[in-house]
Amino acid sequence: MSGGISGQISKGIVHQKVDHVLNYGNRAAFLAGLRNATTSDLYLTMLRNSSVMGPDILTQAEATYLQSTWYNQDPTTGWWWQAQPIYPILRQGLFKAIREAGTLPIDSYWLPVTTGNLVAVLVAVSECQATRIIITPPSPYLDKQSRSPARIWEIKRGHDGFPADEDKEPALLLADDVVTPDTTVNVWRRKERPYP
Repeated sequence: MSGGISGQISKGIVHQKVDHVLNYGNRAAFLAGLRNATTSDLYLTMLRNSSVMGPDILTQAEATYLQSTWYNQDPTTGWWWQAQPIYPILRQGLFKAIREAGTLPIDSYWLPVTTGNLVAVLVAVSECQATRIIITPPSPYLDKQSRSPARIWEIKRGHDGFPADEDKEPALLLADDVVTPDTTVNVWRRKERPYP
C-alpha cells in the first residue's frame, strides 16, 4: 500500500510484502494459494492468510485499500476503471515472475505512466534476480503520511514541479558518481512509506 504515488516508480508496501514472502518465506505455499486465487477477493484473502504469508500478512487496511483502488471497477471511485478488471493481468504476471525466477529472488516495482489505460506486467530475468514491473496509469495521490528515503534514484534534466518533501528529496552527486558533472541534470532520491 503506497497511498498512491505522484512520481515515476515505487516499491509499495504490498509489493514489498509479496516479494519478502517469495524470497524468504514459503514460495510453494504462495504459488499454491495464487493458483486458487482466481478473483481479486480470493487473492486479498490469500494475502491475509498467515499460512501463506507468514508474519507478512496484509492488514485489513491494506486489503481495503487494494479493493477500493486497484481492484475497484466502479467508474466513480475506482482507479483505472477503463482497464478493469486488472487482477487477471497482475495474477498472470506474478505467475510468470515466479516461474521464470526459479530459485532467484524476485524484485517488484510499480511504474505509473501516462499511456492511456495501459495496465501491464513486465518480467525481466538476469543471473541475479527476476524483476517484475507493474505498469498502470497514474494514480491519485491519497496521503501525505511519513515517507522515508528509498533506495531508488531519479536522474533527469530540470525539475518536474513536485515538492521535494512528498515523494522525493534532492540527492547530491558524489565526486565518483560522474566524471564531469552536468549542472542541468538533477538527481532525486525517491521517498516511500516505510516497510513495516
